[in-house]
Amino acid sequence: MINGITINGIGKDSILNQLESFSMKCENMQFSGSFKIRGASYQFSQFPDISKQNLVTISAGNYGTAFATLAKQIGVAQNAMVFMPKTVPQRRKARIEAFGLKVNCDYDQSDLITGVEIDRKERNSAFLHPFDDVNVTIGHGSAGLELLEQEPLVDIVLVCCGGGGFLAGVTAAIRLSGNKTTKIYGVEHMISCTMFDSLVQDKISYMTEDPAKTICHGISAPYTGDIPFKVFRALGDGIIKIEENDIKRTVKLLYEMGLVVEPSGAAAVAAVLSDRVPDIAGKRVVAFITGGNVSPHELENECDVRI
Repeated sequence: MINGITINGIGKDSILNQLESFSMKCENMQFSGSFKIRGASYQFSQFPDISKQNLVTISAGNYGTAFATLAKQIGVAQNAMVFMPKTVPQRRKARIEAFGLKVNCDYDQSDLITGVEIDRKERNSAFLHPFDDVNVTIGHGSAGLELLEQEPLVDIVLVCCGGGGFLAGVTAAIRLSGNKTTKIYGVEHMISCTMFDSLVQDKISYMTEDPAKTICHGISAPYTGDIPFKVFRALGDGIIKIEENDIKRTVKLLYEMGLVVEPSGAAAVAAVLSDRVPDIAGKRVVAFITGGNVSPHELENECDVRI
């Protein structure tokens, strides 16, 4: 957790100057570069005879990296497959392949499950879902418990949201610890706000925009998970939507203060800096930074960062 933050380039009229405190919980410093290792570790630990299975999953990058890390650790990397979207950056594909896994990028993001179904028939493989899995949600809950240890009087918690697994885990951990007063918000990109739409429609929503329109691959899940949706609907406080330029500006500001953050991982901080969080003045606020898996090329070309 980083407390007492000073961000260069923020003026005197910034919302940060109106807060009691602002902290960032830096999951970009996790082993494998994102929060995903939390959920995947618990998921692997609870899967029966996982070391004897052919494994398959879908990922835009971060879960795939955590999945690959763990598959190699237990000695099944050669039997594991990750289906990634056609549009995934080559470096993300290469990172997973470096662990010894096979990566298939033949499908559009909305159709990755088709590849999984074919693989399951051909190899009798076991599918580990990256976000719609109760054990993934439980594993992510560890971040919420840590937050309460570090900032027990927090008023507002902001969590980046794609498929919703991390948001659900953090929310459940805070609420089930007995905390009923802290406001917990998910933060989504305007074009991939499937949790927001799911809550409005009271049913699972699917992404309708082309994910190639945004640099935020990690929070552009094709749909909201059923388990995360039900958890957050019952326990959360709402979704905040942000724009691409909010995220680009935030990535640049965070880099200038010494933090390497991928665009998706900066969404929660961007919600604060762009003053999109309701009733925030005078409050103790924590925003999760969820990932740091980004290349210098992406930082320079997508977020105008000078390396």
